[in-house]
Amino acid sequence: METGLIRTDKLSYKIRRFFMNLFMKRNSERVEETFEEIMNNTELELNKVTSYKTEIQEVGIKQELARKLIKNELAINDLTEEEIDEMIEYFKNDIESKNVELESVKKELAELMNN
Repeated sequence: METGLIRTDKLSYKIRRFFMNLFMKRNSERVEETFEEIMNNTELELNKVTSYKTEIQEVGIKQELARKLIKNELAINDLTEEEIDEMIEYFKNDIESKNVELESVKKELAELMNN
C-alpha cells in the first residue's frame, strides 16, 4: 500500500476530476432547483393555511353576529349595509342547510315506517 500523495499530473486523475466536476455541477443545480421548488410549495401551503385561518375567523364572526341578532343583544339598526347583506346570506344558507337535514330525517323516518 502506498502512503504517498496522490499524483495529480497523471492523465487518469485529470479525466476522473473532469467527470467528477461535471456531475457535481449537475447535482448542485438539481439541489438548487429542488430547494426552490420546496420553498415555493411551502409558500403556497402557508398562503392556503393563512386563507383558511381568515376564512374560519370570518365564519366565527358571522356566527357570533347571528347569535347576537337572534338573542336580541344587537339591533339590526346597529349593523352596516354590508353586514346586513352578509347576515341575510348567512341566514339563507343556514335555512337551506337545515332544510336539507330535515329532508334526510324525513326520508329516514319514512323508511322506518315502511319496514
